[in-house]
Amino acid sequence: MTNEENYLRIEAYLQGELDATERAAVEALAERDADFARALAERRALASHLRAEAGADALRFTLADLGAKYFPSEAKTARLPRPRRQWLALAAVAVVVLVLTLGGIAWWPAGAANYADFARHEPLALVERGAADQLPSRAEAAYNAGEFEQAIPLLESYLEEHPADERARLALGVSLLERNRDQEAVDIFTAIAAGKSSLAAYGNWYLALAAVKRGESAAAEAFLRRIPTSESYLKAQVERLRAAL
Repeated sequence: MTNEENYLRIEAYLQGELDATERAAVEALAERDADFARALAERRALASHLRAEAGADALRFTLADLGAKYFPSEAKTARLPRPRRQWLALAAVAVVVLVLTLGGIAWWPAGAANYADFARHEPLALVERGAADQLPSRAEAAYNAGEFEQAIPLLESYLEEHPADERARLALGVSLLERNRDQEAVDIFTAIAAGKSSLAAYGNWYLALAAVKRGESAAAEAFLRRIPTSESYLKAQVERLRAAL
């Protein structure tokens, strides 16, 4: 299945256009395919941002133009009902956003840092494979689906049994931040950033995002300076956020 087909599938899933069997298939694919799960999470974040922004209508026109530029064949051949055509344009733009993100292109204008633009969370993997009703599987599924309110108590319970799991702790911090429990999240990120695990850089990254969320650009910049340039995955994101501050 091509990237475009995957994104159309994600759009249909997020718009509630799939039946129960089709939705289950999408969720199963997200569980076994990290790239698809990441794409689903990023498209969900983009949808949230579009709904939240007062200028969402103007942004949609811009996104439609980008969609036509990058996917002209889809724009010419689409025979879908009008609402689906609008979401087709947004789906195309989601691909563009991912391409720009992976390509390391700093396309956010300076001074326009927005938490929702940068809060693209890595999928969580707590188990290799297990029964869907087991605690790790339920915590992982809730977090990866963006159901952060449900993920919080599940991750807390999981961490009681596995207190050394720093990835689960980071995911708990992210979930708290997404649910506006900022101080609790900051406490977790601070502890991770001060530790010696491989996730210390991510602790600083999320401290920077928490500062952006509060509108504290100087504090965000200070946390970004603590992230080593050797962190290849974070490097492009750090550069984009700095350009937008």
